[in-house]
Amino acid sequence: MSPKESTPAKARIGAELLSLWEKSTPINYAPFRFGEAALVKRHRAIAPKGGFLGGMANLIATLGGKPEAVRPELRETPEQWSEYTDLTHQIEDGFRARLLNGEFVVLGFVPPRHPDDFPYHVPKDLFQIGCLNFDNGKASGQGLRFEAVRVMPKNSIETLPPSKSPPGRPSKRATIRAAYAACVAERLIDFEAPQLRAIECVQLWIETHRRAEFGDGRGFGPEAIRNVIAKEFAALAPKHRRKL
Repeated sequence: MSPKESTPAKARIGAELLSLWEKSTPINYAPFRFGEAALVKRHRAIAPKGGFLGGMANLIATLGGKPEAVRPELRETPEQWSEYTDLTHQIEDGFRARLLNGEFVVLGFVPPRHPDDFPYHVPKDLFQIGCLNFDNGKASGQGLRFEAVRVMPKNSIETLPPSKSPPGRPSKRATIRAAYAACVAERLIDFEAPQLRAIECVQLWIETHRRAEFGDGRGFGPEAIRNVIAKEFAALAPKHRRKL
């Protein structure tokens, strides 16, 4: 999303996506952070000393009949190396399957990247017919390319329950409260910033996620939102300051 092509609404949505991207996990670390716990634990336990290059040097020397050429603390058996590489593929394949199952929000930047760019959602079909590179954080396919790809489990992003307003026009106060709760859960609220930033965040959330209720924005102006969130914001802000 180039700044030159951005409208104010798109810029706000882009800023929300950027905030989510910043809290997400780089794709090359994600399989081993979100993979099956037992497999990841074993993978870490047998990881080559000295990293990948140390492991390769050890393997070459061992297979060449010269294990003594490798420092003692780096020596691994060919069987250990084989198990390590097999586990690597198993963990990455399991993670890719979960991506295809839609368990993660996947965000990346369109190259060439510029300092003021915002990330985009990476289409799920790229994981099937394209190329998702765990090593350098890139995804491509169907003529699309993304870099600096990061992921976040969808279940870590709080979703709003449907409003329980009585039949008829939804309660704007209920919608504002629900939107504020979602923004807090998604860590979109900066309690060190002026309250106005929180109000703008709530307004954007409603406009993006409850478009039908937002309509022309009437009833969701800054003052209406402030009246709903002011007390809770004031109560939480000091707690965040005490953590500094």
